[in-house]
Amino acid sequence: MVDQAVSNPAPSGVGVAIVNYKNEYVDVTPLLLEFNIYEDIFEHVMTCDVSLKDLTSVPEVLPIVGDETIVIKYNTGVGSDQYILKFKCYKMNNRTPFSETEHVYSLHGVSDELYMDMFTSADKFFVGETASSIAQSVFNEYLSGGGKSIEVEESTNLMTITSAGHSPFELINLVSSEAQAAKYQDASFYVFYETHKGFYFKSLNSLLEGEPVEKYHLADPAGPSANEQDAASIKRYQMITGVSFDDSFNMLKQITGGGMDNNVGFIDPITKTYKEMSFSYTNKEDFGKLTFSKNAGKPVVSNAGPLAEKISGKTSSGHSRLIPTDWNYAESDFGDIQDFNQLITEGTDPHKFHGSKKFNFYQNSIAMVNSLNDYVVNLVLPGNSKLTAGDIIEVYLPSNSPADAGKYMKHFGAKPEFLITSLNHRYKGDTGNVVTVVRAVKQSFGKGI
Repeated sequence: MVDQAVSNPAPSGVGVAIVNYKNEYVDVTPLLLEFNIYEDIFEHVMTCDVSLKDLTSVPEVLPIVGDETIVIKYNTGVGSDQYILKFKCYKMNNRTPFSETEHVYSLHGVSDELYMDMFTSADKFFVGETASSIAQSVFNEYLSGGGKSIEVEESTNLMTITSAGHSPFELINLVSSEAQAAKYQDASFYVFYETHKGFYFKSLNSLLEGEPVEKYHLADPAGPSANEQDAASIKRYQMITGVSFDDSFNMLKQITGGGMDNNVGFIDPITKTYKEMSFSYTNKEDFGKLTFSKNAGKPVVSNAGPLAEKISGKTSSGHSRLIPTDWNYAESDFGDIQDFNQLITEGTDPHKFHGSKKFNFYQNSIAMVNSLNDYVVNLVLPGNSKLTAGDIIEVYLPSNSPADAGKYMKHFGAKPEFLITSLNHRYKGDTGNVVTVVRAVKQSFGKGI
């Protein structure tokens, strides 16, 4: 019944229905003002909101009490994929009477996996396993009931972990913070998130190195483009219809957040050992340990400017943190640290035997995550139901400099690749169209300063 609720969507290919606990449903497509479907690589699940102009009192007739399912069917045009998404309705707000018989209100939904997580304790323990295998196991046992899949990127370091009443999401978060990607040993940062295509447990590194899935131009395909040689090749679905810049840069935020330099202290409470690891953006060796999109990798500040002088001549870091760890590694980089491998085994103390290795990469990971705040653009694109958070797109923005007329913004490079960190597919009932609004980031230049 749920799948049949919007079996006959509007001519635009869009349909929305509300289904109650008895599997009874109301097709609210004729009442639809707008809906938004949200994805974010820093959020575990998708969310949605649906705005209705109601003439039939659906909240009382169905009724809607917060135990319903919102079913949304949508696509973005002829030949595009069609998706049917289901959300648990958890809130109704902004109810406004326009007349005795006409109310406007919004319904808010979230993926059912959040409810699974909230009512589940993942009482598990894992000995000598990778974070990727633990994440896969936890998802399969506790979160796969909705029929969704997860794509997991392999990690390499072994860990032992015991759940202390953690929910599945909390347990996956816990191992993600320790995960060292097999391919990215120097800087590794895992994210666990959902798109309309499924769940992902992947390193930010692998997302940044992804292949572009589409090109977009701030240009009129019916007129001259910013780059004349591309004018004939720009399709209407590749035309950016709105653009705004969030942060072009914020050096105070970068310094205090650890993007320019940071210092991480690691302390072993057993051996009373303390070591520090640091990162400096203007140090070529440190900078080279970060991961960038394939056609970028040039720093956004000069290594010869006043800021570089302050960083290199620092007596303290703009960002510092202290992390408990242990040094029970025969292969440790620190030769003066006592090796307990002869005394501690997986059988006698599996937690210390498979201890944290975050000290190998954490300081670089802090900088890499902060680099996502360097250049942020918000784009309104023709609806593209294939786009997801985590995709790489090429974004061609014309320079507004008279000296560079007919060219793109030069420092973004010849192939300006941006990572989509969040997006929403938005349907407007008055136009019958779906647009895709994305937040895209570029954390390094394609051309040197």
